[in-house]
Amino acid sequence: MLFYKTQAPQKVLLIDDVVTTGQTMHRAAEALHKAGAQKIFALAVARVEKL
Repeated sequence: MLFYKTQAPQKVLLIDDVVTTGQTMHRAAEALHKAGAQKIFALAVARVEKL
């Protein structure tokens, strides 16, 4: 993750290779929101299905 000394970007695209529970994406989005990002978009290449 990049950290900015002045201001976080307002729009962010999170990209993950595989989503299992979604917690990593959720925590990253929370951190970006707390840093000042106003719009956060998420993209995952694959998702693990529940068995």
